[in-house]
Amino acid sequence: MQTKALYLFVFVMLSLSNAAFGQTLDQMRTVRGTVRIAHSGVAARNASITVAELKKTVSAAEDGTYEIKNIPVGRFQIIAHLDRVSDVVRTVEITGENAVIIDFDLSLAPINEKVTVT
Repeated sequence: MQTKALYLFVFVMLSLSNAAFGQTLDQMRTVRGTVRIAHSGVAARNASITVAELKKTVSAAEDGTYEIKNIPVGRFQIIAHLDRVSDVVRTVEITGENAVIIDFDLSLAPINEKVTVT
């Protein structure tokens, strides 16, 4: 009898915690897209794409594509980063759609160096 009561208690607590604090898998979304270098259209392979609020990061594939799964509905900042290139930040609203497409074009910035000879 105590075992059944314990199982019932655990089941109820898990159900309540999922409803109150988390979202079910059917409420999770996927963010995908392509990261390219602006003006040339070359794939930015190995660029990092991060959902800042969730601290979730993936790397772009050789063709510049990426996919981040299990993103809850809400508003997030998504950052595309590639070494020696300025980051691009997009604020997106994840809604009822199953997949959201967010493409990034990274711009190469001119290198400014100052050399002082004394």
